[in-house]
Formats: sequence, structure tokens, C-alpha cells
Amino acid sequence: MTYGFPLSGAIDGRTLPSTAPAGPDSHDEVLAEEIYLGILLEFPNDIDPGRFLQIVGPVDPADFHRPVHRELFQVICDLWNQSPTLVSPGAVYVELERRAEAVGAAQAFGLSVWDIEKIRQQATTPGNASYFHGIFQNKAAGRRRKGLTVQLSQAVSRGVDPETIRKLHAALGEELAQPRQSGPVAASAWTPVDLTPVLNGSYAPPQPTVLARTDGRCLFYPGKVHSVFGESESLKSWLCQYGAVQEINAGNAVLYVDFEDDEGSVVSRMLALGANPGRIRERLRYIRPDGPLAPGGADAAGLYQLAAQSTLAVLDGVSEAMVLHGLDPDKGTKDAAEFFDLLPRPLAQAGAATVMIDHIPKNTLPGTKNALGAQHKRAGINGASYSVRATETFGFGLHGQAVIEVAKDRPGQVRSFAGGPKHDEIGVLHLESLPDRSVLARLEPAETHDPAKPFRPTILMERISRYLETAPDAPLSTSKIEQSVSGNARGKRQGLDRLVAEGYVTVEQAGQSRLHRSIRPFRDDQPSEIGTA
Repeated sequence: MTYGFPLSGAIDGRTLPSTAPAGPDSHDEVLAEEIYLGILLEFPNDIDPGRFLQIVGPVDPADFHRPVHRELFQVICDLWNQSPTLVSPGAVYVELERRAEAVGAAQAFGLSVWDIEKIRQQATTPGNASYFHGIFQNKAAGRRRKGLTVQLSQAVSRGVDPETIRKLHAALGEELAQPRQSGPVAASAWTPVDLTPVLNGSYAPPQPTVLARTDGRCLFYPGKVHSVFGESESLKSWLCQYGAVQEINAGNAVLYVDFEDDEGSVVSRMLALGANPGRIRERLRYIRPDGPLAPGGADAAGLYQLAAQSTLAVLDGVSEAMVLHGLDPDKGTKDAAEFFDLLPRPLAQAGAATVMIDHIPKNTLPGTKNALGAQHKRAGINGASYSVRATETFGFGLHGQAVIEVAKDRPGQVRSFAGGPKHDEIGVLHLESLPDRSVLARLEPAETHDPAKPFRPTILMERISRYLETAPDAPLSTSKIEQSVSGNARGKRQGLDRLVAEGYVTVEQAGQSRLHRSIRPFRDDQPSEIGTA
């Protein structure tokens, strides 16, 4: 069984240093060690002394399966204690080389600078360090228990003295009494949090930065768990896929874990929404699981690393995901909590704005604030939750619409720009199907939604404006502009028409051609000037 269908960046296809031990039992352990060490190499200047001690304090160098990782850990800690600025792949290599020479070992204990750099590139966020330590710590504990068990069995069979057997019994009992770390939250998380940033005024509340409306306001918070729910065909998946396309086009990576559909449907939608095929291949991590995710395994470590590299992580089909993992989505707080600890929460802790797409029962009354199932699913959301209700059916050749309402906003920043008496009317999603099977999408603020106003494809308008501003051979014909600017053809024509109507572009007639010249720049965050041109 394999977990997922990665479009690019395969989880199990990750390149490890050539000195990694072989064998299925060691793969996830070595990867966890590398990710942990990568965090120390990547963020030496970003981790304050107290947090650094929380990360490295519980670690026994003997926990590392690979001896070279023990040496690497010691060198990083020693350099950091001198000055965090000393921690770099080059400086670490030089110190390893010096220590290896002192003990007569292979040069730098068999590591090259490139090996150390590859380990650094495995890093996720510092908040995940204790989780990955827990993986290889548990493996080390298992080896110690197995070794003590073998020693005890051999001592008994050989009839050694009772005192030796007693000591082995005591050592094994002490080892078995040690708790196993099984989740992404380490025991050190019980250490009091430093309140200085809040008290001195430097703390800034989280701001939503993903899934932008036409006015530039966004709906999803980075590093938080969100929910988007609605009936079947309510356009909830389209809404999240529109957000994914925004991130991909902005140069960011997106993780999409799909429990309901397949890559053909999802990628086709993203292409229709205007994503470039090359950018999709480069920046979309699409996974279609066919089995449960094992806690603490290589797939889990790889998945969390992909989330750390992404600005948006989508879990499409929460109920199906829970059933796949043997959990009950309809009832049971314990099942919901277990699911959150396995998928949504670690993905968010890795830094991605994490979104669960969920269902509500058919014919549910408008204003429903919960998705299908346990109340704990809503309680676990520390970002925002949105209900999606289709008001116009969408399909090929149709113009669909859906109303988006805030059901929950834990940080409280989204409601500040939501409309309505309850500050819950956040937007209206428009999807316009075109004859070439492309889809023009926009998410309008609810309070400014006016069906009578013409559509303004502001992203395409900015692309056209920037092109005309710098074009050396202006004025340019309509066909030349359409050939030179990316985007679907009808959207570009609409964008060019709006630029002319709103006074950003002037038109000159030259025979049968209409030639265009920029007279002032247009940017996506500028308000509409319809009716003022």
C-alpha cells in the first residue's frame, strides 16, 4: 500500500545522504533525525535561547541511530553555545573535520558539506522539532528494550549469578517505565510560555493571508486550521481550489490531500481557473490516499515536511478521511480529537494555512454553523470556519454563485471586514464558464456585490497594464496583447475593455486595427472606477 499520489515532490522519493542505512525499519527514523538536525541548521538565529534549550535539552545523543548524526548534533550544540551565527553547513563541516582528525576517524566522519546542506534542506519549522525527536527517541528506546531483553534471556539460560540477573531485570523495568512520545506536542510544551512579546507590545495578532477577495482581503490564516463546509455542489471545493490557484500563481507551493476525487478532476479545475501547467507541476503536491496514515511513520514525516514547504494545505473530504482511518465522523469526541492530532493540527503547526472541506446534511437550513458530525470538529478549528451556499447552479456554460458566511473566527480578524448585522457575510463566489471551458472566478465582498456591475478581471487587468507600461513598440494591437499576456482569451479581452473604459489605456484606430497605449498604471488592489471614467 502506498499513501498518496504525489503530482511532484514524492514523499517516499526524497533523496537521502548516500550514507543512510538501508532497510524499511530505519527509513522513517533516519528521515526524522535529518529533519530534526535540519531544523537546528536552518533556524539557529531565529530560535531564542530558552526555546533552543527546550528543543535540544530532552535529546540524548545516544537516541540517534546513525553515529554521524550524534557527532553532528554535538557540533551544532557546541557552535550554538558559542554563537548562533556560527551554525552553518560550512562551519559545521570544518568542526567535524577537526574532531574526526583528533580521534583518527574518517574525514568529517564521512560527511561532506553537501551532505550537511541536504540535511539542512530537510528542515520544517522549529515547532515540529520535538515531534521528530519523538520518532527517533521511540526507536532508540525500542532498541534498548530489545537489547536488554536479549541480555536477560541469555543470562538466565547460561545460569549467571543472581545479582547480574537482578540488575538486568531492574534496567529493563526502568526502560519499560519510560513514556513513549507519540504526538507532535512534546512534554516540554508544558514549560511556561514567554509572555514578553505580548506584554511589551511587540506581539502582532495573526492576519489572514490566503484566499483573497477582489478587494485584497483574505480568508485563511497561516499556521491555523480552517473549515469550509456546505451541501454537495455548493462550490466549496471550487472555493478552495480557487485559493490554491491564487497561491500557485503567486509562486507558492500548495499541498492538496484528496479523499473524495482524483487528480484528473482537481488539476483540470485548476487549469480552467487559470493556473499554468508548468507551475502546477512545480508547485502542487497532490496526494490521493488509498490507506490510513500511520502516526510517526515515514509518510507522516514526509507529509508534514510538504506542509512546511506550502502556504496552503487542503484536506478535501474530512468525513471520508476519518472513515479511512477507522474513525467515526458523526459522533465521538475522541475520534475527532485523534483525527485532528494526526492530520489538520500537524499540517497547521508546520506553517500552512490548513483547510478541511466538509459536508453538511442535505436540506440543512441556511445559517447552519457546523459541518456534519462531532462538535469537537468545530472546537478544534483555531482559524476560521466558513459555510458555503450555492445561490446559482454552476456547470458548463453557466454562471454559478455561492454565498460565503463566517461560522467561526477564532483570531477575530476576518469579522472586522465581514458585512451584515452579525458580521458574518464575507463574500460571494462567482464562477463563469466560458466556451473554451476556462472558468473566470472572483470572490467579491458581500457588501459590494452588485450583479448589474460588469465583471473586472483585476489580475488580468494588472498583467495587461504592466505589459503595456514597458512595451517598447507601443501602441499595440489587441491580438499582440493577447499573445503576449498569460491568461484565458475571453478574460484578457474583458480586462482590456475595462482598462479602456476606466481610463487606464487609450485606443487609437489604425485602419482595421485598434492600437492600445498605457496612460496610467493599474494595480490589482485599486478600487473600481466604474462610472467615473
